[in-house]
Amino acid sequence: MIEDELLAQSTHHAINSSLRRCVTHFDDLIGTMNRPDNTDRPLPQPTSDARAMREDLDFSGYCLVENAIKPDELNYLQDRLIEQAEMERKVHNHKNPANMDPVNQ
Repeated sequence: MIEDELLAQSTHHAINSSLRRCVTHFDDLIGTMNRPDNTDRPLPQPTSDARAMREDLDFSGYCLVENAIKPDELNYLQDRLIEQAEMERKVHNHKNPANMDPVNQ
């Protein structure tokens, strides 16, 4: 039990650290982001090349970071997301609380 908590805390810290670096980098670039007519430019592809990521941000407004989340962290996040969704469905009797329109349920 304690080992699971330590692993969860470690994973949470690593994810927060990675996200903080991404947000900081994006904040640095947002002021200079340029969105010219780029319809002939291919869509961004996952990359670990910082120059390519900057170009994608400048031209497309986003970039795809290759291996941004380690496989074990991704598995943990996916499991946790599924677990959370299951719990929320139970609490809300399998209905979306954000959409109370009975036709869309």
